Amino acid sequence: MDLRSTVKVATWNVLTLSRTGYQVALSREMARHGLDIVGLTEARITDSGRYDVEDALLLHSGATTLVHGSH
Repeated sequence: MDLRSTVKVATWNVLTLSRTGYQVALSREMARHGLDIVGLTEARITDSGRYDVEDALLLHSGATTLVHGSH
């Protein structure tokens, strides 16, 4: 099995996913681009956890509070 042809991986600097609808938009963009795994920076989601968002699984680990808009 050649994983390079079956798994698409990307990285995105999203600036925030904490606003209403942003996680759904991310899930839809992943599907539109055919991406399987995406590493995100600056998501600005507090605490750690896991969410099912449409067809995507969002795993995150962040600070417990926001300071001046960032962790």
